[in-house]
Amino acid sequence: MKPLVLTFKGIRSYRGEQTIDLRQRTLVGIIGETGAGKSSVLEALHFALFGDCTWEAPTHKVLIADGGDGTLSVKLTFTTGNRTWIVERSISRDRATSVHRLISQDDGTIVTGRRAVDKRIREIIGMDQATFTKSVILPQGRFEQLLHMSPGERAGVLKKLLGLDDLDTIRDLARTRHEQLLPLLTELTTRRDGLETDPRAAVENAERRLRTVQAKLVRLRSIARTVAAASAKHTTLAAERDSIDAAQGRLRQELGGHDLAGVATLQNLARQLDDEGRAIKERLAPIEREIDELTNELGDRSPGRPEADAANNARISLTRIAEQLQQITELRGSVQDAAAGIFEREAAVEALTQAVDEADSRAEAAHKASTEQATEAQNVSASNAKATRLLAEVRSAAKGVSTYTERVENLDRRRQAANEALTHAQANFGDLGRRLDEANSQQAELQRLNSAAHAAEGLGPGDTCPVCSHCIDADFQPPATAELTTINKVIRELKKRHSAALQAVSDAKAEQDHVAKELPEVQMDLDTARRTYAGSLVTLTGVLGEFKVDDDDSVILSTTINAAMKAQERAVEATRERTRLQTAAAAQRATATAAAKELKTQTDHLASQRRTIDAHLAAVEAARKQLPTRYQPADTTDTAIATAAQTARLDHEQQARHTERLGQLRAEVAAANTDRTKLGKRYDRTVRGPAAQHRQRTQTLLHHHDTLADLLAVGHADAGDPAASIADQAAWTRASASRIEDLLSIANKRIEELATGIAETEAGIAAAIATAATNGRDLSEALEHEIGQEALAKQEHATLTTQIAMADDLQRRIEATRPHVQSLKVLVGLLSDAKFIGHIVADRQRALLANANALLGDMSRRQFAFADDFQIFDAHTGQLRDVKTMSGGETFQASLALALALVEQTALNGGRAEALFLDEGFGTLDRSALTHALDALQSQVQAGRLVVIISHMRAVADYVPDLLLVERGPAGSTARWASDRERADLAEEDLYGGLQE
Repeated sequence: MKPLVLTFKGIRSYRGEQTIDLRQRTLVGIIGETGAGKSSVLEALHFALFGDCTWEAPTHKVLIADGGDGTLSVKLTFTTGNRTWIVERSISRDRATSVHRLISQDDGTIVTGRRAVDKRIREIIGMDQATFTKSVILPQGRFEQLLHMSPGERAGVLKKLLGLDDLDTIRDLARTRHEQLLPLLTELTTRRDGLETDPRAAVENAERRLRTVQAKLVRLRSIARTVAAASAKHTTLAAERDSIDAAQGRLRQELGGHDLAGVATLQNLARQLDDEGRAIKERLAPIEREIDELTNELGDRSPGRPEADAANNARISLTRIAEQLQQITELRGSVQDAAAGIFEREAAVEALTQAVDEADSRAEAAHKASTEQATEAQNVSASNAKATRLLAEVRSAAKGVSTYTERVENLDRRRQAANEALTHAQANFGDLGRRLDEANSQQAELQRLNSAAHAAEGLGPGDTCPVCSHCIDADFQPPATAELTTINKVIRELKKRHSAALQAVSDAKAEQDHVAKELPEVQMDLDTARRTYAGSLVTLTGVLGEFKVDDDDSVILSTTINAAMKAQERAVEATRERTRLQTAAAAQRATATAAAKELKTQTDHLASQRRTIDAHLAAVEAARKQLPTRYQPADTTDTAIATAAQTARLDHEQQARHTERLGQLRAEVAAANTDRTKLGKRYDRTVRGPAAQHRQRTQTLLHHHDTLADLLAVGHADAGDPAASIADQAAWTRASASRIEDLLSIANKRIEELATGIAETEAGIAAAIATAATNGRDLSEALEHEIGQEALAKQEHATLTTQIAMADDLQRRIEATRPHVQSLKVLVGLLSDAKFIGHIVADRQRALLANANALLGDMSRRQFAFADDFQIFDAHTGQLRDVKTMSGGETFQASLALALALVEQTALNGGRAEALFLDEGFGTLDRSALTHALDALQSQVQAGRLVVIISHMRAVADYVPDLLLVERGPAGSTARWASDRERADLAEEDLYGGLQE
């Protein structure tokens, strides 16, 4: 994984958005003061990839910057191999929602959601978060601790750093998988043991048993079909015999309970009742003729007809019309009186309107005069305000000239002081540098003596020298160990004073540069203030005329202030006059408006009365036209209406007389109809009812006749005519009795024929059953038994056939699972063996130390190398040294070599680390050691990696091609690429390799 562009906002000390473009960059240094935000750049990169902190925290929201908008967002463009990806993440302190998105720049694939994005990134870069923080981001102090650990502790740490702790995970996964598969294998074996040993042979035996049962079943079914056919014939003949016998019995029973000759008595009673009906009809004839005559005379005026109430309604309507005409005459008189009064009021309103117009004219003239006075007052006030503002500008410009003059004089004094301080600080810095070089030389000589003393420890005359391999002389005296404490203390004090002197030079230069930069700017501000003052003075003189600048403001502005006050007084007086005239005009307008309103009310009322008269006249005319033509008057005069009313009254009286006579005649008709109804009921009760009952009994008898006729295949009897007379019904009854006797004779003959056929069928059935071997069972029972045997044989065959596929599948799964279970068991045992794990750790450790030795040899000019137990071999003495005896710079070289070797080893184990970030202090190195350490890092660049160094050391600027400056201000931290000039300034500040911590 190689980062290309990192954009972030709202993380730790970074409130604003920062973009770091790492494209075309190989070796990058990030420098800044303590707390400036250097490590936060790595936090942003780490959060983009894994959505979390590099350290253990209760929540990743601790990364959100204080004082910002409460939102953290990062966007990282990176490559893996030949593919480019963009990952975007955003979280908020106050909202639960977050954004996690991964986009492929090659095919446009998009992955969203934290879990999905985390999983895909692990797949892309080939390592998880823990491995990434061990092999790509190297935190300060981790690998120095590795040097000082005991062998057991170191083995445990290396096991984790080199990814060997995955073996424990693999062992646990293998054990879990074995525990999952073993019950499945046991279940498969149990299920196979429950099946036939040879399912195919069992199927063949079942097929033979099935064929035997099926042959026996075919023979029984043939016999059963023969018996079934004979039994069906027997059943048919017996059913026909029983049906004819039952139908014959029902017919004889019905015939014995019915008197066919009773219909003759009903004929005589019917003739007597017909004579009484004819007498009632003759009585009604004259009454009905008189009713018809009266109804024809009345026509549509008859009761219940459309014009039954026409005459009476016309009489009532004509009376109402006469009353409405009287009301119209009275309204016309009232309208004439109101019209005369309205004419007089119109003249009065016209006079009031003219007076209002004259008052409005006077008020408008006063308003115009008031407006002119107000405008004049505003102009005079504006002139006074302008003069006041210009005078304030003059005073302000004069104050600015005074202020900038003082600042110029003060800056000139500071420049002289800074020059003197720089001269003194440079002299002191040079003197301390020479003294520090002398102390370093003394320290190196003492360290060389200590190395010789260490090599000679325990040796005596005659022993072999571990350095030159010669025999030691008899007068050999081991060199004494030199005391380094004093010289180290001197060097630390000199370094501290040297750094302070360098800081004094830097501060003096900064003060000098600051004054040199600020003085021209303040001088320009002074010139501008002088020009502004002169211009403001000229402008104010143009407004006020000549005046004395030293006078008080009230004296200078007295003329414009007095003019403004007088103009304001004139404007107030004009406003009072305008208000008085407007009030008078409004009072006259209100009077005129009230009079006009009253006039309109009376006019509207007069129009309403006229509309009422017109409505009444229209209603009278409509009512007249709605009257029937006979009663409609020619016009609305009193004479015409009275004549029409007389005609309607006479017609109404005649209609009443005819209606009364019709009522009497209709009562007589109702009495005659009552007698006729009673006669009809007697006929129904004594003749028609008994005749219907007799016919119904005869039809029931014929129904039984037809049922028996259908069984014997002969024709039905005559059903008769329901509307026939009593005489015809008697003749039909006699013919039906003769037909029934003939049918009963035919039925007896057919019953005898059927009895003979039934006896012959029973003999055939007995002969067929005798040929079947049923082992004492009934034929149907024997057939059902064999059908059951066939079903059992088929079920057995199907079950055994199914077992073939089941047995084959189970056997195949057992053979596939058993080796896997056995392999997992072996793997668990192997990974649980401490010797095996120890062998792997030792092998990886040897590979790690081989890479570390190559790097450490380059950095120490072949003086140091790692032994198998992580002790240090010193080539100067030829002896192994404990890391505790090494200086700070030597310890850092060993730590860095081990860290870079671990990165290489991680890459060999499958991690795709194309970048390296070192958050490690280089303060223990002198300039020479720093050069060799950076040369080792340069080898990582040559291997195609991006290397980023985070340090306080400004000397880094002299070694890396790209330098990122991190600064912190009131608005938060910022990160920017240093210019060539800034890089040169940083290198110059580190003249002797001192550190700025």
